Amino acid sequence: MDQGCKHFSHLHNLVMHQMPEGVQVTCSCCNSSGTGTVYVCWQCNFFVHAQCFKATRSLKHPSHPLHPLTLVPYPTYPSNSFYCNSCQSIGTGFSYSCADCEFDLHVQCACPISEATSFQELVQVHNSNMENNVPFVVQYHSSAHDQASVSIPTSLHTPIPTVQRTSKAQNAPSVPTPMSFQHLTASVQYPSMAHTGPSGGQDHSIPQHGVKDEAIKHFTHPHNLSLVNLNLDKQNEVVCSGCKVAITGRGYSCFEPNCNFHLHESCFHLEKQIHHKSHPEHPLRLLPYAPYPNKNGEFYCNACFGYGTGFTYNCSICKFDLHITCATLPETVNRPDHEHVLKLFYSCPVQGEEYSVSCDVCYGSVQKEEWGYYCESCDFGTHLGCVDCEKGETDSVVDAQMQLQMLQLQMQSQNQRLQFQMQMSQQQAQFVSSLGKSMLNSL
Repeated sequence: MDQGCKHFSHLHNLVMHQMPEGVQVTCSCCNSSGTGTVYVCWQCNFFVHAQCFKATRSLKHPSHPLHPLTLVPYPTYPSNSFYCNSCQSIGTGFSYSCADCEFDLHVQCACPISEATSFQELVQVHNSNMENNVPFVVQYHSSAHDQASVSIPTSLHTPIPTVQRTSKAQNAPSVPTPMSFQHLTASVQYPSMAHTGPSGGQDHSIPQHGVKDEAIKHFTHPHNLSLVNLNLDKQNEVVCSGCKVAITGRGYSCFEPNCNFHLHESCFHLEKQIHHKSHPEHPLRLLPYAPYPNKNGEFYCNACFGYGTGFTYNCSICKFDLHITCATLPETVNRPDHEHVLKLFYSCPVQGEEYSVSCDVCYGSVQKEEWGYYCESCDFGTHLGCVDCEKGETDSVVDAQMQLQMLQLQMQSQNQRLQFQMQMSQQQAQFVSSLGKSMLNSL
């Protein structure tokens, strides 16, 4: 009986298995589907492509020359996901990782160029926006027992384009589709004909205008999005999945069943990584949800001291988070009731332990490390959320808050009276009970 072989990522032995023709399984390593020969643990329903099984445990990659990359079986971040620095999308499977730099690559993005020489076909996709027009190549072996391979250019300054092809070769994982074919041309070439097509040496290219751009992708969402007009009434309004604010006007929406994903145009085009003055030590990375072990992806914003559940600009080293609306606040604002420009501050702008900024709109205090807007000339300050409000608006808010507090106090006093009455009733019952027992004992 085949005892199988060990893989560092799995507790049990894996057995090599030939999948029936046409049957595909999802690789637990690269999360791509494939057929042919796989290594499997039937007890755990764990499958690994043959080429993923044989992937080197450590490699030096030209895209990250500072340190070697280590193959890890699961993301090393609290979010249980990682951000691929090559294709700029979220991953959940194996990755080649540098823990020192928080640099990660999908296994398929880190694959070295195959040394195979016999192919059924070779497909190149050129991106006209890429420097030097470096091609992304998908190679298929001609032998039914050979493996498909993926050749990735190793020095790129833009995201790598990808194509989806189904190979006749067995054990061939599917390759993801590109975000957009708008700037792509594709050609089928045969190595035996030295860059010529199968007839007359012609290159059979798909013209750029011949491929319709139907897929709009965002790295935070698995489905295609459509740019639509979202001017809806209050009852039907949609909320942006990024900033959690209602969308009015044009936005990006997902129309998959039971998928309520929408983005403002501005949120769709947010930078994936920024350097912010409030946190100069490290760059902040845009994440679809906070990398903390809570069920709803909640985080605490280090700017406004409020909580959020949408996109966050995050520093995982310092556990520092910003709402995307806070991260993009203007550095100066004007108020119609104040003659000077108000400047954004990231901590109390006045020195002194006992000093704090008071909000001249809502009359509350701005905490020491909380952001706000301030005029040094007039000692005039506001909370972030109050800078756009008129004093009358916040007065009504304060009045409502005071009324709520009064109601709470009244309820507390009523509860206290009820508790006192219950305690008195219990004491009376105990007294009557003890009196009855003493009378019985005296008889």
